[in-house]
Amino acid sequence: MKNVLTILLFTIASMIAISSNNTVNAQIFCIDQTQIDTEVYCPLIYLPVCGCDGVTYSNECEAQFYGGVTSWTLGICGDIVITPCNDLADVDFGFCDMVMGVGVINGVCTNISGCGAVVNGIDYSPAIYTSMEMCITECSDTLACIDPAQIDTTIPCPLAFIPVCGCDGVTYDNECYAINYGGVTSWTAGVCGNVVIEPCTDVSGISFGACLAILGVAVVDGSCSYISGCGYNIGSVDYSPAFYDTMEACVAGCEGPVDCVDPTLIDPNFGCYDLWDPVCGCDGVTYSNECYATNFGGVTSWTPGACIDISGGCTYMQALNYSPDAILDDGSCLFPPCINTCSGDVDGDSSVSVSDILLLLSNFGAICQ
Repeated sequence: MKNVLTILLFTIASMIAISSNNTVNAQIFCIDQTQIDTEVYCPLIYLPVCGCDGVTYSNECEAQFYGGVTSWTLGICGDIVITPCNDLADVDFGFCDMVMGVGVINGVCTNISGCGAVVNGIDYSPAIYTSMEMCITECSDTLACIDPAQIDTTIPCPLAFIPVCGCDGVTYDNECYAINYGGVTSWTAGVCGNVVIEPCTDVSGISFGACLAILGVAVVDGSCSYISGCGYNIGSVDYSPAFYDTMEACVAGCEGPVDCVDPTLIDPNFGCYDLWDPVCGCDGVTYSNECYATNFGGVTSWTPGACIDISGGCTYMQALNYSPDAILDDGSCLFPPCINTCSGDVDGDSSVSVSDILLLLSNFGAICQ
């Protein structure tokens, strides 16, 4: 019994020593003295970050060159609230081999190991999931929201407050800060939480996730388009009011803001097939088929069928199946075989002239089968 107690006490003492060493190691690797350079000019902007040393710096530049910290998180130390799906790319959880769970790192659900979920007094457990499936399900709207490759804190952004809400749910002073300081790939105008999406809002640049489910029809770059994704809520913004159940409803509801005719699509030399499969363009014009609507009308959207009930048929009086009630020729005309009673009339104009001689000479020497 005495030996068991001795072993137990030794084990506890070892665990305390390991934990202490890990804490010391984390602090050592948090500061890189070689990157400290107080002569570097940092911008006079206040975008506070909490360094891995627990110190609040005015911005990332001061944290890196004045404090020498190797990682930090956005916000003031002690006031940072971690929510589900927060990106944990800049968080150092220590060099322990303990598996902590799965979290979002640089926009991708990744297995995380470390010494614990609490770092510098900040509890990151709300952003850590027990399985990969749970992380992907819960964070599908924010995955791939951050592109680390586009982050460049050396770019001088204007000091203008034109707030945008990033797809990560963070409010940035303007688009420049969103791109170069936050690395976000999409955003909406206004402060996060106060963005109101109206019908016909253009959702170009918004990533709704990699799911294949069809969410509905919305305006993208001025045209109604089908959109797939994982859900309507991106960065705490609900985009469902901008979606319609059908293409027809979107075109009808957004006729004003939608640019119906795109001149760059018009190509009169494009060879369209002569098939009567009418569509009604968003400009109210009936086209023979989708090909003519796009390449000859330049319309960006249409609905199947003619805009009005058009009576189609053969409109040529010389045809065998001439339809006097038809107001649109549908290409169905049938003509009788040509019978020429004038033997010298080669071109069929009911007279023998120079043109007939030229046509005859042009075929001189031809062998008829």
